[in-house]
Amino acid sequence: TDGCAIIRGMKNYKQTTGMAGAWAAMITPFTKENKVNEEAIVQLIEYGLAGGLAGFYLTGSTGEGLLMSVKERKQVYRCAVRAAKGRCKFIAHVGAVSTDDSIELARYAADIGCDWVSSVAPVYFGQTFEAQRRHRLLIININIPRYLYDFTVTSEICEALTGIRKLTD
Repeated sequence: TDGCAIIRGMKNYKQTTGMAGAWAAMITPFTKENKVNEEAIVQLIEYGLAGGLAGFYLTGSTGEGLLMSVKERKQVYRCAVRAAKGRCKFIAHVGAVSTDDSIELARYAADIGCDWVSSVAPVYFGQTFEAQRRHRLLIININIPRYLYDFTVTSEICEALTGIRKLTD
């Protein structure tokens, strides 16, 4: 990234200490019938853990989360958490076109045992800093730490952070 994917805005910043170690942005495998391939998810988790990974980033860009239904994304979270059996950490990307879908995914991720959620603001149309702030404020009420994810092409968050940095120099 361009340095704007940052870990901030969490209610308890100390919770980020569990993010130490190597992490993988996991792909989402599908069957020939275009269904989430749970067996392959288990294999990916086992392979990553055997290689020393500390955690996995689920349904982000690499996992094609924005192209999946809410039901499919929940299936990925559930399968990965069950496969890991507490041996690693998970960040569930919950960004969606709809803020309501993001909230539903974040609640589910918290309930199923993911450790953090990450979200871009609703995509497609460019998002101002204020629109992203409103979107993220809705997710803040869910009892799970958040990882701030900025997709620079459609947002102004980097510019806002740059402005804040300039003010503090």
